[in-house]
Amino acid sequence: MSGIATSAIVGSICGFLLDISCGTLPGYHAIGLFLICMLISRLYDRLMQQRFFNLVFFTAITAFFLTGTDFIFQYAIWGHEHVSQIYLHYSLKCLLYTTISSAVCYPIFYCIHRYLLPQRRRTVEKTLKPMEDSEL
Repeated sequence: MSGIATSAIVGSICGFLLDISCGTLPGYHAIGLFLICMLISRLYDRLMQQRFFNLVFFTAITAFFLTGTDFIFQYAIWGHEHVSQIYLHYSLKCLLYTTISSAVCYPIFYCIHRYLLPQRRRTVEKTLKPMEDSEL
């Protein structure tokens, strides 16, 4: 519901917070979320519509990407024992909880955005008025 720059900044802030909470290298999640949020915002700006299913789908894709990279760089690359068990019992639970919580949180944020923020509606006359002035 915001512009590309705003979503990229929010994504990087959330990534830094995720870095702090996970104890990873600062910027590890921030760069990924910066790029993903910027890409998804660009998709919504040009191609997609903001529908509930699209929001949950992109959240699931983002969570899958982040949990997958976490698994690869923190466990699989170092050769830990029972790596598949770590992915099944830890990473997939995180992915599932993230997707379910987004399905609960998005309607709440939608209601807040719709009912509490001022609406800027333009009528056809207001839209056409600048066009008429520029033709003169």
